[in-house]
Amino acid sequence: MNIDYRYKYWDNFGGWAAEISKQYKDWQEGNETISPLVEHQFNELRALGFEFNVSPKFSKRSWQENFDVFLLYKQVHGHTQVPHKYKADVRLAKWVSIQRLEYKLVCEGKASKLTQERHDKLENAGFLWDAKTRKSTD
Repeated sequence: MNIDYRYKYWDNFGGWAAEISKQYKDWQEGNETISPLVEHQFNELRALGFEFNVSPKFSKRSWQENFDVFLLYKQVHGHTQVPHKYKADVRLAKWVSIQRLEYKLVCEGKASKLTQERHDKLENAGFLWDAKTRKSTD
């Protein structure tokens, strides 16, 4: 299971995954005792493929890593319209917003971190420069 997190907000699935990962780690290290029910839940999660490795610490991804995650999103969902508040991967949603902002700067003739190479990669992947429109997948 590949779960992203939103460490500032604990009311979402990613936040829960970070909490349960910490509890599991603390139990494994002998810093926390758990009930038989919680141990059973840990075993059930492990059987489902949960790796207990979700950390609430923010880690940065490179542009290329974000682009690769974007391509995976496209493959899984069949489109490139990442929701603005995509809780499954908040970093991806933020990255998409930043790409649009950088593109807007380019269009206005202002300094931008969006290189031609990055623009071309995004364009070839079907990136939506305007969040209000949706390309047909036909």
